[in-house]
Amino acid sequence: MTQTPAGWYPDPAPEAGASPGLRYWDGTAWTAHTAPGADGARPTGPTTPDGEPLAGWWWRALAYVIDSIILSVAAGLVNFPAQIDMQRDLQPIMDRFDRAIEQNPEDPPDFGAFFGDYMNVLQAHAFWLLAPGAILTVLYWVVFLRWKGGTPGKLMLGMRVRLRERAGTLPWSSIGARMAVQFGVSFAFTALAFGSASVSLFFLFMTISLFMLLDPLWASWDPDRQTLHDKLARTNVVKTR
Repeated sequence: MTQTPAGWYPDPAPEAGASPGLRYWDGTAWTAHTAPGADGARPTGPTTPDGEPLAGWWWRALAYVIDSIILSVAAGLVNFPAQIDMQRDLQPIMDRFDRAIEQNPEDPPDFGAFFGDYMNVLQAHAFWLLAPGAILTVLYWVVFLRWKGGTPGKLMLGMRVRLRERAGTLPWSSIGARMAVQFGVSFAFTALAFGSASVSLFFLFMTISLFMLLDPLWASWDPDRQTLHDKLARTNVVKTR
């Protein structure tokens, strides 16, 4: 049997009373992954090296949307006071800009001064606008990945995250690698943009952040269905049902 290639084969030792099915052979040993199919039908689609089916890209995208909604609501509630304070400080700037247009409708307004004042207010409130959401995001992903092997969005849709080469609890190193690529770069760009109080630098960093879209999109064409953060962390998102 050692020369048999990896794949699904009739289970050599089915559980007592269970219907005959298939078990995954990884090329050297039988794994714990089984599937119905004694009639010859084999599970299709890519799997981990030990035979666990991988989750599709669209299911992963839907899970991310669910998680984003949960986090957005939570972060909005936490930083609501900061939003109110910022709107209060922005109101005089908006009123002054409107009066300038009304008094001199034929002269173009001073957009440079307007955006400068606007950015100064954003910078003054940046910490309380951004920090709660960032902290909640990190805690949400880290706690659920370590505790349950997946975020609520993934668990709701029957998915979890595991190391590509073996199942089990995700190590802290893999969780840290996933977080660094998935969120760390965009968090750093945003913090630098607000900290600089520069309009041009702000838009530059926002443009650079668009490249972070490459991370999740990578799984849509990758043969192992891994995003960039999956590759660095050596993980896969698998189907549990």
